[in-house]
Amino acid sequence: MGSPISSDDYMLALTVCASYGYVVIAPFHGDLRFSNLKIDNLDYDKIVAALNLKNFTAMQALRPLSISAALDLVLAHPQWKDHIDVTKIGGFGANMGGETMLLLAGAGLTTSYFDIGSSWKQVTRDTRIKAAVGYVPYFGQPILPAFGRDQDGLDGITLPFLGISGTADTTAPIYETEIGMKRLTGTRRLVALSGVEHGFDDASINDIFTWTLTFLDAEVRGDTEAIRRLSTMGSVAGGGDDSVWLY
Repeated sequence: MGSPISSDDYMLALTVCASYGYVVIAPFHGDLRFSNLKIDNLDYDKIVAALNLKNFTAMQALRPLSISAALDLVLAHPQWKDHIDVTKIGGFGANMGGETMLLLAGAGLTTSYFDIGSSWKQVTRDTRIKAAVGYVPYFGQPILPAFGRDQDGLDGITLPFLGISGTADTTAPIYETEIGMKRLTGTRRLVALSGVEHGFDDASINDIFTWTLTFLDAEVRGDTEAIRRLSTMGSVAGGGDDSVWLY
């Protein structure tokens, strides 16, 4: 429920990124203070979410705000401020963390599901985020779109974004992710993990982090070798079956 230490998979993501030289900031979102809503069992959860729309919307909206607050704190902290290049800040998020990255970039968040998402509103815009990766990123459902009807809350968003989705994911369907990512105007890449459902796929560990680090190194650090490698990358050898779904 939004804790960076609630899962070994989250800790793996933190430590892998840190081992490649990134200073990693991971906030405790504290969802359970006001909401225990989640989208796992869609037949049931989507009804509960619709009936508790105010809390569900608040939970999603607070995520990017807490990321910005965490950045403010660390960038002003005497122990850390001199060790962070503020021109090279990237993001990584799983599930609703992927949604959070795009909300940080100024995307519009759905505020009404009873009109099939035609009502949406921008939460924030933090220009310090230069690029982001979403693993099984949550773009909502056909009747619960995350970024407005037909994901039109993503129009004009320029944040370079890499999505890594499972083709068997019913919680964050790859087809909804594709609809949304097609609206992005910055560098974008959607990678499909064949047969992978929602959650962290152990067989795809090397695929996930090779794509993630190559993308962040290219788009955040401006590493010339990573830029060259990303331009020709179609899949990662070994592990699961990964392929580029959308360039």
